[in-house]
Amino acid sequence: MRNTILIVLVAFAITSCGESRPPSSGPQSDSWQAPELPEKQQELVLDRIVELVRESGHWQDYPLQSLGFDKDRQQWKAEFGDGRPDAGYHVFIADEKSEQIDILLFPPTWTKYERKKPSNKAIKTDSIVASKKYYEGILIKMRYEHVGYGQMLTGYILRTSDPVEFPGDNFVKKCVVDEVQINWLLAEHDIDHYVNKRVRLSGELFGEHTAHHCRKVLLNADGIDEKERSNN
Repeated sequence: MRNTILIVLVAFAITSCGESRPPSSGPQSDSWQAPELPEKQQELVLDRIVELVRESGHWQDYPLQSLGFDKDRQQWKAEFGDGRPDAGYHVFIADEKSEQIDILLFPPTWTKYERKKPSNKAIKTDSIVASKKYYEGILIKMRYEHVGYGQMLTGYILRTSDPVEFPGDNFVKKCVVDEVQINWLLAEHDIDHYVNKRVRLSGELFGEHTAHHCRKVLLNADGIDEKERSNN
């Protein structure tokens, strides 16, 4: 009887030890799982990524390939591209409330963007405070070639009514131009409605700094309205 009890206890101990072992698929660290976000929160993360990329001046209409959590960087990662290794970009963000992103452009170039102030998204110029600068001219839609890998891109140019004096920044020296490329912060506007019309845009100028830029000076446009030609 004593031998029988001993055999049962030994068998139980072996079974218990077996259950406490790490999964056979790999070491314990491999069983780490990324935090799961509800679908609505994932949408908020993606919306914030799109907002900040647009503000940074690096936005291009590549389709979203994936959105997931990068455990090495401990950040959410969105991949935009068309399947080619030398096109698109990856964006890293902490969460849906973050004001900062890291962007990996292709061909490989790292850049960072941090929002300096809240973005007034999808608003009319009439509601913009007086300190905003306005630029008038004809809005042109165009196709142009990416100088790095030859892809044809779509862009918008404001052919200004008067020369625009750009004060210079870290990318482009002080200059005067009569065309500026538009980086839209107006995701909800029907931009094509204004093509080939005289418009008034508001926003801030910045200098070209990637191969996606086709003009020396660009405008982060946060307001637009149609402008009748003056008789003066």
